Amino acid sequence: CRWGDKTPLYCRHMPSIERLLPEAHFIHVIRDGRDAALSLRLRYFSPGYEIETQAAYWRDNVESARQAGERCEHYLELRYEDLLQEPAAALRRVCSFIDLEFADSMLLYYERTPDRLREHLTRRRVTGDVLISHEDRLRQQAATMRPLDLNRIDVWRREMELNEVLRFQSVAGDLLKDLGYPLA
Repeated sequence: CRWGDKTPLYCRHMPSIERLLPEAHFIHVIRDGRDAALSLRLRYFSPGYEIETQAAYWRDNVESARQAGERCEHYLELRYEDLLQEPAAALRRVCSFIDLEFADSMLLYYERTPDRLREHLTRRRVTGDVLISHEDRLRQQAATMRPLDLNRIDVWRREMELNEVLRFQSVAGDLLKDLGYPLA
């Protein structure tokens, strides 16, 4: 039996998780921070709207995960862009890492997604107020019900003003560069 969790902020707790679950394997999917910022900024769990806030948040999480990963026995970095451009190769790499047999059906994830998304219920605050409705959660996950879309790569080139790109890069440009992402 295998279990997975995609809670991004667990990047800050990987060594603790590994102490509790020594068999844990951590797969860190890294996306160009500018694209990540555009995707995240309108979500209910976004750290804020300003591009500098987004850049600092992305940088802090990526660096935290990479530093924690150095202390973990089972840590793999995978570029989001590689997953979209060469999904079979990327998934084979992941499967090898977690000692799971690759199956072509993995590439057809979107056929199973609607059934899984029925599990997404409305989330409520402790006060009972709605944090995010079931319908909004489905809209938020809409891309998971479609095949991979290469247009999700370099979105920042089409949708970010140059001023915002430069402001993002002033906060996290060195990490973008270290990860091999081109600067504007």
